[in-house]
Amino acid sequence: MEYFGSCLFQKANAIDTTRYRFHVMPETSYYGGIQSIAKDSLGRIWYTGPDAVFVYDGSSFYQLNELASASEPGTKWRFGMLLQDKEGRLFLTTNHGLLQFNYSRFSFEMNVPGRIRSIRLNDDGNLVMLRDDSLLMYHPRHKKLQSFLLPKEGYFEHVLISKGSVFLSQAGKLIRFDTHAKTFRDFARLGSDNLANDVTVYGDLFYFLTGRGGIFAIDGTGHIQRNVPILANGNRSVIAKNFTSTRWASCGWLHKRDCFYTIPPMTATPL
Repeated sequence: MEYFGSCLFQKANAIDTTRYRFHVMPETSYYGGIQSIAKDSLGRIWYTGPDAVFVYDGSSFYQLNELASASEPGTKWRFGMLLQDKEGRLFLTTNHGLLQFNYSRFSFEMNVPGRIRSIRLNDDGNLVMLRDDSLLMYHPRHKKLQSFLLPKEGYFEHVLISKGSVFLSQAGKLIRFDTHAKTFRDFARLGSDNLANDVTVYGDLFYFLTGRGGIFAIDGTGHIQRNVPILANGNRSVIAKNFTSTRWASCGWLHKRDCFYTIPPMTATPL
């Protein structure tokens, strides 16, 4: 697999900043910067940190913690992923439950109670989530919630979806969930403590991105075809977070937010 890298802002002449507008954001106590970002159906940009929710309306930033926590004010709230479904509904995961934004009332409504630690949108319109010891499938239009008890072996960090295939990741292992039979089965072992953070598909292979172990190309039967490390700054491994689809390829977004690596999966020879 061939990949290319470029570090943003390391060279002053790399980007023409005169084409961009910069805004000073209010300080918050959260660590790690922006952890999730989404655009709503009106074009506003929403983003979260672990204890902060912001929206940008095209001219100003607004912090909306009180709005998001209105259902249980005075308690500790932690904010997770933002997600917009195919019909324009905006959702926010929290330690209190799954919230849906009400455009007409400019408020959040509780859809699914409980601590939601991971969420993805499936092709069939279902929101697939992890809550405590269960996998949840929630259809926003029909308000239908299904719950399936997770396998007892280990703790599952993420639900990952690509082209309708649903996977659960834990350290060193992947489980596949059959959405028709509603069953779980072992899919692949990634070795050591490698945790898959994201997945994309190209051709006949699934490409799983791990935090430090690089990218694992795995076929539909769970056999690893190749493992490609992601290296930078003198061949040091980096902490990779997720894929971002483009017209040309799938791009790995690296943890420190100062580098982007485009990873076209159509070649198989590492540089």
